[in-house]
Amino acid sequence: MKVSYLRRYRLAYYLKSTALTMPVLPIWCSEQAGVGVSIYLAGMAIQGIASLAIDFPLSIWSDKTQPRIPYALGLGIFALAFIATVIGGLGGFVGYLVSICLAGALMSGSDTALLMNITKEHFQAEIYELNRRFYLLTSGLFLVGVGLYLVSPKLLFGVQAFVLVVAACLIATIHTADHKHLETGMSQRATSESDWRIRPTLVWTVVVMAICLAGGEFEAANQLLNRSLQILVAVVSLPEINSLWTVAGVLVLTNMLSSLGLGARARQLSEKHGLRATLGVITTGTVSALIFINSGLLPVIVLGAVLMGMTKGIYRPLFTTLAVQTLPSARWKARWLSVTGMLSSLASSLINVAIVLGDPPESEIIWHMVIQMLCVVVPTVVVISTWQRLEVPLAHTTGTSNTSRRVTQLGEDRPAWFE
Repeated sequence: MKVSYLRRYRLAYYLKSTALTMPVLPIWCSEQAGVGVSIYLAGMAIQGIASLAIDFPLSIWSDKTQPRIPYALGLGIFALAFIATVIGGLGGFVGYLVSICLAGALMSGSDTALLMNITKEHFQAEIYELNRRFYLLTSGLFLVGVGLYLVSPKLLFGVQAFVLVVAACLIATIHTADHKHLETGMSQRATSESDWRIRPTLVWTVVVMAICLAGGEFEAANQLLNRSLQILVAVVSLPEINSLWTVAGVLVLTNMLSSLGLGARARQLSEKHGLRATLGVITTGTVSALIFINSGLLPVIVLGAVLMGMTKGIYRPLFTTLAVQTLPSARWKARWLSVTGMLSSLASSLINVAIVLGDPPESEIIWHMVIQMLCVVVPTVVVISTWQRLEVPLAHTTGTSNTSRRVTQLGEDRPAWFE
């Protein structure tokens, strides 16, 4: 592991944070002529769907080149998004959406692949520490961003674009071994005992769809909270304080609590009680968080944001683990996680588009999310819990019997990205 490359990657990872603009961007965009809250939320959801549509063809190109190239290019296009924001109005918002759509598709997967190349067997430890430090080190940027915004919105968006360009330059200077060789070696080690594939069954298909749909529901709720929290906090801000400072303070508080490990501790507790209990807890926690942020009371809104942060620390690793446990082939780990991730993202984007149809006010949008989440998540949770012991037939290509079966206890934390 080359230390200088890792340091550059870490610095670029922190610099690509949008904490500078996060407290003000939803407010700025929703106040632009021709935009509004519903169009802002719908636009963000639609660009997510469009990004998924171009993600696969771009990933083919990314696989044929070094991951630093699409990653650096994506960061550069991401910087252009904030230049478009300076234009203002509906045209500036559309330019912002197009830019982040392209940037997201380019960076998707290439950032992780580059880190894998740099850290190799230390990947798991590094990705955990990187995320923990990210929340801790970028918390103060919320306050800096509000200060710059009050001086000049154009200055803030210009600084954000410049920081992203610096991150792109750092990534472009990282030269590592070809990630294909690394992936091949890891796949060979993971499949030293056999080369099996699942013979798809109806039960297996239903469980996979339930996992993707449930994961998409939780991600949709988290995205809605991230995109509406600033607007809701600004409405109930203390009259003696500028509402933007209140928004920044809430974001700093939730980030600091996350960096102290509340989410990690909650996940550790969930692992002791099994899959059914964990799914029940995160469903209750997510619904409660949405209700809390819709209360109109600042302390309760803060409580809802913290609760959602803790829930996020549980559902993301849980559904990644469930996706790995339904792996259809011993050699398809990376591809399978990509496919299930895209299906979950598609579900979350469609949900966020559906709940803003008809241009309802913010409070109704959140209630729409709560109601449809209960209607969709509860049945999918029942499906996953019912088939917690998943048994599927295997076909071996090594000459062994074709009658063997693979039995998986869903929810166990054994499968990881690399073992």
